[in-house]
Amino acid sequence: MWTNAENNLRLMAWLVDVAIISTASLFVLFAFREISGLSFIEIQNILTTKELVSFPALIFLCFYSLYFTILDSSEISSFGKYFFNIKLVSTNSTNISLIQSFSRSFFVLLSVVLLGFLHWTGTIDNISDSKVVRNV
Repeated sequence: MWTNAENNLRLMAWLVDVAIISTASLFVLFAFREISGLSFIEIQNILTTKELVSFPALIFLCFYSLYFTILDSSEISSFGKYFFNIKLVSTNSTNISLIQSFSRSFFVLLSVVLLGFLHWTGTIDNISDSKVVRNV
């Protein structure tokens, strides 16, 4: 039987997923450095401070969007959700579509910037027509 997942489980699952995404992003950044043959100092001399911040952020955002869009629309959901025995479903308890999954991942990121406002008000669930449930 599936019921609405508690916020603490949702947060822990999200943190696990963000750790996975961050690790993948760092791997790509280090691979880029190795492939380019440039040292960190040389990269700092080539790129502006804005570019040094923007490039890793862009990689993270791409991984974040792809990770949640693809995995949350699958049967098992993301690794963090799988680990905590929760999953993302449509409000009618069916698997969500890629569009629902993408819109949800976008609004979750926006909610982080807004200090969780969209999450705590239930706006993300309403906009994406989805909910997080756990197996009891």
